[in-house]
Amino acid sequence: MTTVQAARSARTRASLLAVCRPDHTIIALHGEIDAAVGPALRKRLRNALQRSADLLVLDLSAVSFCDAAGLSVLVGLRQHSMESGVTLRLVAPRPHLVRLLRITGLHRGFMIYPTLSSALAVREGDPVAGGRLTRLRSRFPGGLRRPAGS
Repeated sequence: MTTVQAARSARTRASLLAVCRPDHTIIALHGEIDAAVGPALRKRLRNALQRSADLLVLDLSAVSFCDAAGLSVLVGLRQHSMESGVTLRLVAPRPHLVRLLRITGLHRGFMIYPTLSSALAVREGDPVAGGRLTRLRSRFPGGLRRPAGS
């Protein structure tokens, strides 16, 4: 099942496209991430996070500008994803955003991938893969089983 949601604000020149699949959600951001879009973007990203399975991928390849307010949105999303047990991966940030993440030291707190396909590739033994499922397995060491008849 695939769900596609799109939101655009002409006033802020930013848009968001979300594709939800059973095992992951991909969100592509376009435009400027700044104080003007911060509150609305934060809300939309939290909603997407709540609907995500184990993996939330944030495609930043079309982000043309990001300031401190935009970084705050990303840091807040990272915090909420950790609390929810959802793995967050950033994809293809442009050089100006990479530079901003490095200058602030935030690059150490995010998993950043050069391409969407590399962010979606989950290898066996990946310590950050399977966020919610890993947390559930630790709560139920006897294993997770389907109910009889399902």
